[in-house]
Amino acid sequence: MISKKFIKKTKKKGTLFWIEGFSGAGKTSISRVTAKILRKKISNLVLIQGNEMRSLLQLKGFSKKERISASNYSSELIKFLTNNGINVMYTVLCLNNRTRKIYKNKIDNFLQIYVDSSVNQIIKKNLKPQIYKLKKNIVGVDIKPDYPKKNNIVIKNNFSKKIKELGTNLAEEIIICCNNKL
Repeated sequence: MISKKFIKKTKKKGTLFWIEGFSGAGKTSISRVTAKILRKKISNLVLIQGNEMRSLLQLKGFSKKERISASNYSSELIKFLTNNGINVMYTVLCLNNRTRKIYKNKIDNFLQIYVDSSVNQIIKKNLKPQIYKLKKNIVGVDIKPDYPKKNNIVIKNNFSKKIKELGTNLAEEIIICCNNKL
């Protein structure tokens, strides 16, 4: 894992723990473990998965253009939550510079986490077959990913470690990265 210090810009606002990576990279599973651990340190943490957000806001379409457009709506909800002191752990496929920039411009406290994994390995392990069999509007297959460059934390998931270990390690990295000020 690689981590870089994070300093809250606005102390009264919540933090967005932005977790992105390919479909099947383990974002949701890892974040569930991480959130459970972090809730012992911070009481006002909600966990939202990208698909939950899409369903909640009734967002349609998966082309790159539609994904960017959807981000304008979902980022407003997350901005509302963080502006009201709620910490949000948000797992999202993203891998799109324009989308990431929308969130960074709206959210004062943005902690960027990248789950680094291989699409080929995900497909070979038959993870998310319902997604990868589509072969259309799939980030890493026909939509070129924009890999994040300025991550606070990078977690490598080559599927050799258990999810509980990866989630625990991520929670520890977040605490260290935030200098124990969660």
